[in-house]
Amino acid sequence: MSTSFVQTGFWVDQNRSLLNQRQILLSDYRAGILTNTLAVLITSILKPVFELLRVPFWLLWRKVTSRWGLLRPTAVEEANDFYEFTGEVISAIVQQVRERWVGYHFVNHGAAPVPNRRRMAADALGAGAMIAVALGLPLTLLIASIISTGLKTDTIAISQAPHCGTYAYTTSFENSSTFVEFEHRAESESGLYASECYGDSSLIEDCNKFFNQTISYSSNNQADCPFDGRVCYGINDSIRLTTGLIPASILGVNADNTLLFNKTMICSPLVSGPDYVGIGESDQGEEQWEYWYGRSLADYTWANPIQESSWEIKGYSTGIHCSEPGAGDAQFVPLPEFMAGYYPVTISFISSHAIFYPRFREDPIFPARQKASFPWKDRALTLYYNNSTRAGVLGCVDQFQICRTAEGPCWDNGNVTLIFDDHSGESATVEQNIALLLLLALDYSTACGSIQFRGAEALDAQAKIAHMRSLPLPENQWQVEAEKMFQTSLARMQLNVFNLVRGTASGFDGYEDILPEKYRGVCKLVKIPTVGWRNINFVGVIGIVLVVLFMWIISRKTEDGAGEAHMIIVLLWDRFLRDLCFRVGKTVGTILGWTANGVKIGWEKVVLPLWELLELLLFEPAWRVLMSYL
Repeated sequence: MSTSFVQTGFWVDQNRSLLNQRQILLSDYRAGILTNTLAVLITSILKPVFELLRVPFWLLWRKVTSRWGLLRPTAVEEANDFYEFTGEVISAIVQQVRERWVGYHFVNHGAAPVPNRRRMAADALGAGAMIAVALGLPLTLLIASIISTGLKTDTIAISQAPHCGTYAYTTSFENSSTFVEFEHRAESESGLYASECYGDSSLIEDCNKFFNQTISYSSNNQADCPFDGRVCYGINDSIRLTTGLIPASILGVNADNTLLFNKTMICSPLVSGPDYVGIGESDQGEEQWEYWYGRSLADYTWANPIQESSWEIKGYSTGIHCSEPGAGDAQFVPLPEFMAGYYPVTISFISSHAIFYPRFREDPIFPARQKASFPWKDRALTLYYNNSTRAGVLGCVDQFQICRTAEGPCWDNGNVTLIFDDHSGESATVEQNIALLLLLALDYSTACGSIQFRGAEALDAQAKIAHMRSLPLPENQWQVEAEKMFQTSLARMQLNVFNLVRGTASGFDGYEDILPEKYRGVCKLVKIPTVGWRNINFVGVIGIVLVVLFMWIISRKTEDGAGEAHMIIVLLWDRFLRDLCFRVGKTVGTILGWTANGVKIGWEKVVLPLWELLELLLFEPAWRVLMSYL
């Protein structure tokens, strides 16, 4: 089933090279018809090409066969096409081989044959050249017709979905099941895409949804602590993941000069001393760990039981708290030391439940320091586990930049709205449409948006649990989790752009399009992969058609003033091209002469005097000093 709602026909891809920018998007069926038609057109010029080359072929043939004594030396000249020409050439060669099978003889005006092996080799080489020409040119045209199918480039197209827009959940959050369903679905889809398409073992067949398979990034696992209070677990032990400044075209934006953006996430385990973690009592009278990292809905940020329940599912439990500075009625506001200026902060509490690990672990988020004892098992079995339900605390800070050029100006989390302040027209500029698209792409593209709705389900460590045992984990598994969240946030950017231009949220109850009319230009800015469509290189199509027409026209014969028939190319050469080539050649020769004369004068008047001056002032004194020491 082909992709619907895309711009068909002629369009311009601003991110391709100049010759490949102009494309024609056709269905696979029509693209096949067009390329096959072009192949037929290419093969149709075989006759015109032969007419143009008839005289050069005849002159070459006459030179090669001057000593052969052919019965009909003009048979090749009288051929009507390449196939008849080729047949005459091969027949003549076969005739010579039969007549001179015993020994080669030189024929000269009826004189006695004289053996000559050198001439034998020369004639054999000439005959081979004629066969190569006779067979090579038609074969070349045939190959060119086959290669014409290469004008079909790719399946990229501009999206033109009628439901394109920015959808917001406008129904009361008391009935927010649809909102949770949509966001959980988007987060899960991003996480699955990141797992399958980011990294070294990507599954290519599952990674064709977005314009680019991935967004590249770099990492540094010795970064500074990003929090205002320097509350990271270690010194210079944070992991910093960043895309660097990259063009918006990587998201499929089709514009000549796109904005640049930079997305960065910095994560680190956080301190969890008695100032922030203590023991309290739940409403059921059970002891619980209580964590104080900022104001939330309760007296504490998060809590989990100290005593494990025997019926509790073995694995990890999480508490995700997200802070967006300036959000107003935020449900979570971190303590001042856990803030990071005006950047969003995500704090994740991760607790393990009766998981056995094959090795001792000092990971601050995924520890396993207690050796397990199994009296009924083989004593050779050695496993470790975390004997406390106390959660490790992972903090992440998200940052972004949007820049006009690499040299600036740039806008970030704190002042990005300023990019829209210099516009008052009825329609937004292309730059402002791109800026809005980037902002919408960055929505939920954070550590919070990578784990909030899935919780422990989003953890890489959770996916490596088999019953009660964990597969081997890296020494710093928390860095793996941070990188996975960053990959998911990049995939979420790609998904957000796709959902916006395709209007995905329009199919969910409670969502309404709130995209202002002046910014509707974003709906015609994004390229997506398609199924059932194929691009054809417009310049290639026009070029082939023009070449075919040109060859047919110049090979036609017309009468000159004397009533004699000549090919058009011959008339053009006699009346126009010969003088033009002569003048161009003369001009080029004059320029080359001036250049050579200038180089000569420069050598004589500048280089040589300068060299002599250096010899006098530098080389000779230096040589005298050196010789005085010797």
